[in-house]
Amino acid sequence: METVGVIGLGIMGSAIAANLMQAGLRVVGTDVSEAALGAFAGAGGVPSDSPLEVAEAAEIIVTSLPSAAALGDVVGGERGLTKGAYDGRIVIETSTLALVDKEHARDRLAKSGVTLLDCPISGTGAQARNKDIAVYGSG
Repeated sequence: METVGVIGLGIMGSAIAANLMQAGLRVVGTDVSEAALGAFAGAGGVPSDSPLEVAEAAEIIVTSLPSAAALGDVVGGERGLTKGAYDGRIVIETSTLALVDKEHARDRLAKSGVTLLDCPISGTGAQARNKDIAVYGSG
């Protein structure tokens, strides 16, 4: 069974994770909220303590984050993605953030062998649960 990572299990991230699990994928995820992690585990997800642990378990990682600061922590924090070497990992960044913030994250991740794709989502959490969103992918 293929494993996919999800970092950020809020409204959008939890919907993405649920759809991935429904499609038969094993999903490893993390969030700063213990309640979000608990709900994720209750839905069949595999909770993780950090972005670093998610990257150790999954070659494809989806991030759904509330702010540029959160993206910075996920990328370069104490247990962030840049703390390991992950040749071939792909991060699909779905947050609505400034391009300069995503470019900074892309450049930092590239040094660890990770490719960041800018893929913001248009739609609501309810639409995401119903698989009725638009993804604007680039990379």
